[in-house]
Amino acid sequence: MVDAKGDDKMIPFIINGKWDDPEVQGIAQFHEVIKNKDNLAGFDAWNAANEFARPLSLPPGSPPEALAILRKAVKATVEDKDYKADAEKSKLTVDYTAGEKIEQYIKQIYSISPAIKKDLYVLAFAIVRADENVSGAERIYLAQLAHQLGLDPAAVQAIENETANKIDSLSEN
Repeated sequence: MVDAKGDDKMIPFIINGKWDDPEVQGIAQFHEVIKNKDNLAGFDAWNAANEFARPLSLPPGSPPEALAILRKAVKATVEDKDYKADAEKSKLTVDYTAGEKIEQYIKQIYSISPAIKKDLYVLAFAIVRADENVSGAERIYLAQLAHQLGLDPAAVQAIENETANKIDSLSEN
């Protein structure tokens, strides 16, 4: 990373979490830099999805016994030496996150304040609106995000109008 050449070179200035890579030892971490508790809660909610990619889930109301069986089976699979060897041979990274830990992340995401939910939507909208056009795929992403954040359509429209007006006023200056 740091010792790469040309376009492959990357110089990180902030990272998330502890890394074993000696190239990034001593680099600031988000949790050290973000001091405001609301901003930290927003970052944690945004980043929680990075802590568990592609979770397996069951529909609400599924029997707890079925959940326990599936969790045990998944854990046994990812810890199986032949499975690990196949994954390594295929150059796939397999990181196991316990279902209980994923539940904690989800509770954390859903417990953020309405103000932080709005800030996260504003950030997402500003990023996709940066080129003045919101594509169909971006519109779908925003709709899904609004749903996940529990924002109603009227609130979304107001947030988008306010954010677009601010972006437009900045570009006029």
